[in-house]
Amino acid sequence: RKDITLAHYDTHGRPLADHILSRQILPMLQAAGLLTEEPDEKDRRKMLYTPTGYGGMIENRVSGKQ
Repeated sequence: RKDITLAHYDTHGRPLADHILSRQILPMLQAAGLLTEEPDEKDRRKMLYTPTGYGGMIENRVSGKQ
């Protein structure tokens, strides 16, 4: 979540509202198969979002990594 909000700020120059991220963006990324969601082992109240294999390839392409 933090990486997404920072990337949004860097790209658009404005913060991303948490409710928009939670209710719109993360569900769309999950539905597209770009993210997985699982509970944090250390704090079950939190969710961890991890790029899938395909999401990781897109992340690398955007950041310029091979």
